[in-house]
Amino acid sequence: MARQLFVKEVVSFIVPVLNEEKNIKDTIDTIENNVPYEKLDYEIIIVDGGSIDRTVEIAKSFTEDNKKIKIYSCGGVKGFGHAYKIGVSMSQGDYIILIPGDNEVAGEAIQDILNEVGTADIIIPYFVNQNIRSLFRRCISRTFVWILNMISGVKLHYYNGTVLYRSKVLKGYNIRTSGFAYQAESLINLIKAGFTYKEVATKIQQRSSGKTKIFSFSNITSVMGFLISVYCQQISGKLFKKTNYFSKTNDFRKNGLSEISVPDEINYIAVFLTFNCNLKCGYCINNYEKGILKKGNISGEQWVRGLNRLKLRHNLPVTLQGGEPTLHKDFYYIIENLKPEIEIDILTNLQFDADKFISKVHPGRINRDSKFHSIRASYHPSMMDIDETIVKVSKLQEAGFNICLSSVAHPDSKAEIAEAVEKSKRAGITFFQKDLLGFYNGQLYGSYKYPEAVMCQTKKNVRCRTDELLIDPRGIIHRCTRDVYIDANPIGYLLDPDFKVEYKYRYCPNFGYCNPCDIKLKTNRFLQKGHTAVDIDFIE
Repeated sequence: MARQLFVKEVVSFIVPVLNEEKNIKDTIDTIENNVPYEKLDYEIIIVDGGSIDRTVEIAKSFTEDNKKIKIYSCGGVKGFGHAYKIGVSMSQGDYIILIPGDNEVAGEAIQDILNEVGTADIIIPYFVNQNIRSLFRRCISRTFVWILNMISGVKLHYYNGTVLYRSKVLKGYNIRTSGFAYQAESLINLIKAGFTYKEVATKIQQRSSGKTKIFSFSNITSVMGFLISVYCQQISGKLFKKTNYFSKTNDFRKNGLSEISVPDEINYIAVFLTFNCNLKCGYCINNYEKGILKKGNISGEQWVRGLNRLKLRHNLPVTLQGGEPTLHKDFYYIIENLKPEIEIDILTNLQFDADKFISKVHPGRINRDSKFHSIRASYHPSMMDIDETIVKVSKLQEAGFNICLSSVAHPDSKAEIAEAVEKSKRAGITFFQKDLLGFYNGQLYGSYKYPEAVMCQTKKNVRCRTDELLIDPRGIIHRCTRDVYIDANPIGYLLDPDFKVEYKYRYCPNFGYCNPCDIKLKTNRFLQKGHTAVDIDFIE
C-alpha cells in the first residue's frame, strides 16, 4: 500500500486466518467500525495460513474496493507466528496490532487499546472476562503466564493478546518463534530491553463460528519448546541482553531476514517498483491483461531490506522498472541504499528531470560492465517528441551514463520510428527496435517459441519453469508475467524471512492464455538468440 494514502498516524492490523470464511467479514467490519478516525487511520493485512474454504475469496472481495486492505495468500505459512511475521514485514503503519481472523476481539477491546496509542511503546491488553472461555483453556493460559513470569522476571497479566507496538520497536526486533509463542517472546525481550509498556484491561467476545486452533499439536509443541528454550537461556545467562534496536542500518540480517541465494539459472530480475505511468500508450504490454493492475507499492525502506537479501552473481542486475520506476516516491533512496554488490539497470520512459537524476545518481552506480546498456529508455512516438528525447539522452550520456533508446515496432508508427532511428544515429545514440507483441488488427505480432501459447483459444495443463525473478510493486513474487499483471498464483514474498528462490517446474492450467513476454524469442545475458523466459513441459 502506498504510504501516501494516509495523513494521520496509521495502525496496521495484522489478521492471520485459517479457514475463517464465516468470521473474516465480521472481523474486518469490527476493525473498521472501531478505529478512532479523528486521530488515526488504518490498514488491514490479512495473512492466510493455507485455507481450503472460501476465506481467501471473501477477503479478496474487500480488497477490490478498499486499497487499505491487503492479503497475503502465497502459501508456505508455517504457523501463527510466521503469519504474524509476514504481516509485520508487509506493514507500513506507525503502530502494529494483531487481530485474529476469528472475530473474538470485540470492538470495545479495539477501542480500549487504540485509546492508549502513544502512551507507551507497547500496549498490552489482558481480558477481564476470561470466564467465557472453557475451564481447561483458562487453566492452560494461567499456567503459561505463571511459568513465564517466574522464569523471565517480567510480571504480566497475559502474553498472547492483541498487543499493540510502535512499528519501529517491533521491526527492530528479530522474532525467532514461528509458532504460537511468538508474542510472549517479543514481549519479554522488548520489555527486558527497556522499552516502555502499559497493560490495559478489556474484554473478549465469543467467536461466532468454528473452534479455536490454539490446541493444535504444532502449537502445543511450539509453546513447550519455547518455554524450554527460555528456561535454558535464562539459567545460562544468555537471555535478555540489552540491544540498540534503533541503530540505523540497511543490513538485512539486523532486520530478521536471511540471505537469499539466487540460482545461477536465473537470467533476469524484474523489480516492478510501481505500475503507475505518466504515459498512456495504447499498445502497452502492461495493459495486455485487460488492464487488471494492482495498486499500492511497498516503501523504499522495504525494497532496500528485501533486495539487499539477494546474493547475486556478477552481471545479474536488479532491473528497476514499472510502469515508470522513477514515479516511486523513494526511487532515489532505493538506488542510494542498495548494497554496492547489487548491480542496477533501469527501464524508463525518461519522463523525469534529467538534472535531478544526474545530481542524485552517480553514473558508476548505474554502469555495469556488460554489452547491455544499463539504462534502457523507451521512446513512444505518440507521446514523446524525438528531438526533446535526444537532448535528454545526450545530457545523460555526457554525464557518464550508459544509456540507449528503444521503441516498439508498431505498424502505425513506422515513419516516426524511422525518423527517430536516423536522428539517434546522427547524435551517436544507440537505438533498438523491439517487436510489437500480441494481436493487433487481427494479426499476431512477435516471434514465439510456443505460438499457440498466446492464441487465447484453448487451455492446456502444462508445467512451466521460468528463469526470471518477477517482483511486483507490493513485493509479491510471481512465476510469470501473466501472473504479475493479473495478481494470480504468487509463489512468495520478498520480505518473508523464509522465502527461497527455486528454479523448478510448476503446474499451470493456463497454457494458451500466456502473456507474450513470457514466451517471446529474445537474446539472453550471453547474447544468445532464441532464448525464452519460460520453458514449457507438456504433460497432456
